[in-house]
Amino acid sequence: MENALAAFNMTPGQYIALSHLRSKHKYSAAELARKTGVSPQSMNELVLAIDKKGMIVREAVDKNPRVKRISLTVQGIEALATIDAQIDRLEESLLSVITPTEVDIIRSSMIALLNRLGEGPL
Repeated sequence: MENALAAFNMTPGQYIALSHLRSKHKYSAAELARKTGVSPQSMNELVLAIDKKGMIVREAVDKNPRVKRISLTVQGIEALATIDAQIDRLEESLLSVITPTEVDIIRSSMIALLNRLGEGPL
């Protein structure tokens, strides 16, 4: 995955943050940090990096001008679609050596693990 992302000058953390923004929900950096399991300081660095690439826009919230909501730009949406296609091809290649039943088991197991992580501290 890192090799696929390197072609786009993107880290896995930046890709994960962009992927969360795909939902059209405007997250703050702190919310993205919680969703991705990184520290707020690390997320701020990720946000700055993808902002410099023109992939996101940050808008202040009326109630608290220090909090900025982040959303994808058209460039970010297009880049994410291109990266997703490459990641999909990589996944397809990796999973081609196992049976469809085994793929289903892996996917359902990963979903269960991610759901558990989403519940909070272990």
